[in-house]
Amino acid sequence: MPINCEFQDSTKLVDIPTPFQNHCLQFSLANPAYFVRLISRNDGDARGPPVGYLRFKIPIILNQDLEDFISFKNQSMQLNLKEAKMRIITIMFTLLILCAAGLAASGPVAKINQSAIAQNFTVLVGGNDSAYNAELQGFFPQNITIHVGDKVTWKQNTMDIHTVTFTPGMNKTPDLIVPVPGVNGSLMINPLVAFPALPAGGMYNGSTYANSAVMGPDDTQSKNFSLTFTEAGIYRYICVVHAGENMTGQVIVENASASIPTPQMVSAQGQTELDRLRSMTRFVHARAVASVLKPEKNADGTTTYHVNVGVGLGQVHLEAFFPDKIYAYPGDTVVWTLPKNDMEPHTITFLNGAREPELFLPEIQPQGPPRILFNPQVLLPQNASMPLTDQGVYNSGFIDPMMPGLHSFTLKIGNTTGTLQFICLLHDNLNMKGDLMVLKKA
Repeated sequence: MPINCEFQDSTKLVDIPTPFQNHCLQFSLANPAYFVRLISRNDGDARGPPVGYLRFKIPIILNQDLEDFISFKNQSMQLNLKEAKMRIITIMFTLLILCAAGLAASGPVAKINQSAIAQNFTVLVGGNDSAYNAELQGFFPQNITIHVGDKVTWKQNTMDIHTVTFTPGMNKTPDLIVPVPGVNGSLMINPLVAFPALPAGGMYNGSTYANSAVMGPDDTQSKNFSLTFTEAGIYRYICVVHAGENMTGQVIVENASASIPTPQMVSAQGQTELDRLRSMTRFVHARAVASVLKPEKNADGTTTYHVNVGVGLGQVHLEAFFPDKIYAYPGDTVVWTLPKNDMEPHTITFLNGAREPELFLPEIQPQGPPRILFNPQVLLPQNASMPLTDQGVYNSGFIDPMMPGLHSFTLKIGNTTGTLQFICLLHDNLNMKGDLMVLKKA
C-alpha cells in the first residue's frame, strides 16, 4: 500500500502500519538524527486507531541502512509492508525484542517511564571490535533522557583510555597533555583531566566542572563514574582523550511528569548504537588496506616500503599497522606515516628484547596529587638516525597528529637479518604491532 511522506523543515515523517498492540516505545538509532516512535492500540479499541504506526523522523539525506529498504519518488514513498517489516526486524532487532516481551506479558514490560522513584541509567564508555583491532570512540548511547533525581553511571567498556568530562563555563576543552611547569621538554597529563572532580555527594546541577579522571584497563585507572542530576536541563560532556574524534554525549534531564525511556530501553539503545558502529569496522579495514602506498624502487637498487600507522573514519579507529608484515633486505628503507584521517598519537618502537618502558611516571609532590609524567623513553626518539639492527632500542618518540612537526618515522635497515618486531607503545595492549622480516641477499 502507498505510504506518503510529510515534509517538515529538514525531516521526513513516515508512518508505517504495524501489527503490534498495547505498546508504546521511544527508540533512537545510533545516529541521533533518527527518532522512532511506536504507537499501538487494541484492534477495534474505540479510544484510538485500530492499528499502530511506526514513525520515523529521518533526515532528508538518509543513511545507507534505511536506503536499503526505502525509496523516494516525487516526495512520496512506496513500501511493501511485509518486506519493510522483515527489514525493520533486521535493523532494529533490539526494538522488536522489547516489543515481543511487552506483548507476551500480562502488561507492558518495557514501557515509557513516568516513575517518581529515582533510577540508575548506564552509559558504556567506548567499545571495540577485536577482529580488526578497532576502537569505537563513543558513548553508548550518545544521548540519554532521564528525570531530575536520576543517576547516570558511565562504565569503562574497552581497553583504551577515556574520560567523562563536563565543562560548563569553560571556553575550551582542557588539554590532555600539558608542559611540566618549569621543566623544558617534559610533558604530563593535565591534572584537571588526570584526577576526578566530583560535586559533593555526586549531586550535580551543571554549574561546576565535573570529571571522571582517566578511565582505563589498568588497576590504577577508574572503571566507573556516576552523577545524580538535581536540576532539569541539557548537560553536554566530552571525552578529553578523544576530543578530536568528536567523542561527545548529552544528558537531557526532565521533570518527573515527563515520559522518558526506561533504563532497560536506554541500555538496549546503547547496545544498538554500539553494534551499528561496529558494523563499519570491516569497511574501514578494507579502506585502510587499499590506501597503502606501493614499494618504490630506488636508483641504488634498494627499495622503500611504506607503512600506515593506524587509520580512522569518524568514530572508528583501527589501532594497527598497514601492512603489519614487511619483507625487505639490508639497505632497504621503511617509512611509517600517520594518515591524515587518524587523529590518535602513536609510536613506532623496536625493543629488540629490551623491557617495555612504562608509559607514565608518577612524581610525588610536597602538596596535592602527584604529577603524571610521560616517560622520556616513550616521549623522545631513540637511535632514530641510526641503521636498524637487532641490537638496542629504536623509537620514533611520541608522534601526535594534533601537534606540529613530522608525522612520519623513517629507518634504514642495517647489517642484520631475521624478524624484527615493532610496536606502538601507546596501544600495545590493543595488539598494535608488526613484523619486519629482513631477508638475506642472494
